[in-house]
Amino acid sequence: MYKEARALKNLGLKVTLCFQGTPLNQRYPSMDMSIFEAVIDLNAPREHLRFYESPPALQIFRKIWDISREFDIVHCHNEPDLFATVALSCEPPMVHDTHDFLSFRGNNNKFFEAMASRGSDGRIYVSQVEMDGAIQLYGIDVNRSVLLANYMNRDMVPQTRLRKLSETDGIPHLAAPGGITTSAKSPAFFLPGVQFLVQQGIYVHLYPYKNRDIEPYLNLARQCKFLCIHEQLPHQDFLIELTQYDMGFTPWHIPPEKKDDNKTHGHLSNRLLEMVGVGLPVITTDSRASARFVKEHDVGRVIHSGKELLAAIEDLMRKEKNVTPQNVYMEDHIPQVISLYETILAERK
Repeated sequence: MYKEARALKNLGLKVTLCFQGTPLNQRYPSMDMSIFEAVIDLNAPREHLRFYESPPALQIFRKIWDISREFDIVHCHNEPDLFATVALSCEPPMVHDTHDFLSFRGNNNKFFEAMASRGSDGRIYVSQVEMDGAIQLYGIDVNRSVLLANYMNRDMVPQTRLRKLSETDGIPHLAAPGGITTSAKSPAFFLPGVQFLVQQGIYVHLYPYKNRDIEPYLNLARQCKFLCIHEQLPHQDFLIELTQYDMGFTPWHIPPEKKDDNKTHGHLSNRLLEMVGVGLPVITTDSRASARFVKEHDVGRVIHSGKELLAAIEDLMRKEKNVTPQNVYMEDHIPQVISLYETILAERK
């Protein structure tokens, strides 16, 4: 949401943030809240929303309806889909932005998701896998739906670029940032891919969100110098640090029982988009959303075996480094959102 708002602001649109819960700049201190024309706290504790017909919940809904009268478009992000469903009763048209299709998790109220998906004037999905899920489940109008990954903003690209570590030691260095788990049932079970690479004498740099419940990775790092586990950094410092690596690595784990699982295949991680955004090619396993992105944007390799992984590393090490990628920033794609707005507004006149 923040990256979309930033791109819209840069194109001259006025964006007001209306939020529930913890303010963005408290959760992510690096976020510049000045991009918003105004920031409105709904003051909506989750316990007030547990009973939709309770007076506290109705007061929150009324606040949304009253506020919306001042705007041309209500751009509503899901999670919870309850707010998007409430926004269907706003006077301006509503765009339902699905960053994470909750039905794939299997733990949401599909009634609200269905109402928001069917009733909205326009829809945004982060990947084709998620859009296909909405088509299959709810029969959405694809003519009012656009694909928009959570691309990095162009002005977030570091001006400072670090020297490649491989220029010093002659060994490939791969970055694999993001959440990791020790559960073989999870797509984020990176351990097999990491073990394979470090056994080949190739450096892997992990940036886990949390350094707990990852003991097998920590044990491997203690035993092998080629696995480096880093602490979390302020976001811009993290982006700068990425530039010292040769490529990114997202070894999604897809067990046989999940080969057709939409949740497994629908995920397109922010970290993958950030690695591409700072100029790293990315090697990914055949998770549909990630693989499709890498192929369509020609920003790396999709691999299916250890042999293919080593061949991809060898090939990418020969490529020119620090090449500025094309068509991978939010500013490249935000015009389709503005076009969606214009189409919806024209139909309302």
